[in-house]
Amino acid sequence: MSGEAPCCATCEHWSNVEAAIATAERRPHGADQTLGICRRFPPVIVEHRGGYSSRFPETFGARLCGDWSAIFDPDDGGGPDDGERVLNLAAERARRAA
Repeated sequence: MSGEAPCCATCEHWSNVEAAIATAERRPHGADQTLGICRRFPPVIVEHRGGYSSRFPETFGARLCGDWSAIFDPDDGGGPDDGERVLNLAAERARRAA
């Protein structure tokens, strides 16, 4: 994904397959493919028609925000630790104690 321009559609947090309502599994058949959801943050509670639901924000794929992150490519190797963050617990405890 290294050659693609940063935009919602190329961000790891964006999906045009999942539904905006957090409890639903998929977008309705025939939904606009240029519209998707951002999962960068947890869904928010919204009131509508006398009820409540939790929803992720919907954005167009061509938009861009400051939290853009490239989609992980497993064929890329993931770096020296294969994409995992390895903590040295003894060093972390010492750092926090200082």
